[in-house]
Amino acid sequence: QTIPFSEVGNIINRSRDYTYVPIDIATSYKTDIGKVYEALTLAVEEMKKDSTFGKMILEPLTLSGIDRFAENAVHVSATIKIKPDPNNRFGRELNRRLKIHMDALGITPPIAFQEVWTHKDE
Repeated sequence: QTIPFSEVGNIINRSRDYTYVPIDIATSYKTDIGKVYEALTLAVEEMKKDSTFGKMILEPLTLSGIDRFAENAVHVSATIKIKPDPNNRFGRELNRRLKIHMDALGITPPIAFQEVWTHKDE
């Protein structure tokens, strides 16, 4: 839509000073949730030490915990407050480092499965 400038009243830029990076990790029901927290913590600690990404972090990681139980996965959520990042470079790098730590800790993704039942005629 096109809005004439003369009709614009107040504009609020909610991402001018900061933004939140949402984190949602889906993992197998067999996964030790403590390991997921450990992977998150390790990845964020690495980000803090990085000369580029460390400067972007405004507040520590907030672990929300288990967000929901899905059909084949447990979802763990967290957020981190950072300086504005319009290209989401921080989020992509965090995901990359998180994947490395999840692999090292043996955290497996959820696996879709289907159970087939057959009926025997009696």
